[in-house]
Amino acid sequence: MEWFSTETAHELHELRCLHELARQLLPLRDRDEVARDGLLCVAGITGIGAGAVFWRSGQEPLQLLSHFGVPHRTDATAVDAEAERFLVVEGGTTIEACRRRAAGRTLLQALGGLTSEINDAWILPLAHEAQLRGVLLLGPSLVTGALLPETALLTDLAETLRLALMGAEAPARLKAPMASEPGGRQPWQQASAGSQRLAALRSQYPITRDLVGESDTILAVLEEVVTLAE
Repeated sequence: MEWFSTETAHELHELRCLHELARQLLPLRDRDEVARDGLLCVAGITGIGAGAVFWRSGQEPLQLLSHFGVPHRTDATAVDAEAERFLVVEGGTTIEACRRRAAGRTLLQALGGLTSEINDAWILPLAHEAQLRGVLLLGPSLVTGALLPETALLTDLAETLRLALMGAEAPARLKAPMASEPGGRQPWQQASAGSQRLAALRSQYPITRDLVGESDTILAVLEEVVTLAE
């Protein structure tokens, strides 16, 4: 018998998926590598048979950075204000839904001929401060041929990819040297209370060891899981 609920197990699985995507993207500094490896990682997580990543700098036209499972027919073009507003407000839509709306059809045209090669797919905005920076296209399941079910995980995967793409565009920042603590120890050598709590949780509940990392988010999720289990 599992010591946590089915719902909690599902949430833990989604967190592992996001953790895996972030782990794959973290070492990358080149925008094209982020798009390529990020899309392949998302494909591995979701089991899609086709996908694409579009991106733009500022108000430039969308550029197709990476794709698989569909022919590359044409590059994307400029997205007008109406189509951009439609996608950002929707927060995610499908090709089929776009075909039924004027603004949606304009959006499909902006994505070039690639969308005509897929019967249906999720179109997820990569937006920052209500401005469209890119688009993540997720095709049907490679196994069933059906569109992926609508879940928060899809939105979270898109947001993780967006952050990595924006990070690849940002200039590298030099870190100032850290001051030594009394006794010659550096700040990073001081064990935090959060790290100690994580170590205790992983010792008590071995299943949580799959979630590596020391972030406050991971600690919060594990503490919630333990609270529900108790």
